[in-house]
Amino acid sequence: MPKNQEAIIYLAKRVWKHSENKGKVITYLILFSLSNLVLLMYPLLIAKIVNTIQLEGVTQGNLVGILLWITAYLFLDIIFGELMDLQELLKLSMRLELKLITNYIF
Repeated sequence: MPKNQEAIIYLAKRVWKHSENKGKVITYLILFSLSNLVLLMYPLLIAKIVNTIQLEGVTQGNLVGILLWITAYLFLDIIFGELMDLQELLKLSMRLELKLITNYIF
């Protein structure tokens, strides 16, 4: 790996160079990016929930809002899990294609 290049960029270039099905590589990289964006939302949602509780307390007026933020957090957790499952299925299918092409068992 060249010294002036980031590891993730180097890995993406190598995968692209040696892949047979470039559409699956693009799909995998998109899913990877989306799942990381979802991960970035976790601290923001937790901060919003804690900030609301610290500033206003838990009252009848803001209880619905707090519950909505908690629901959004749980919803993001489900989305992240589904994105990771899709990534794993895609990796598995790419490995199976590689096994069929090379007759090499990983």
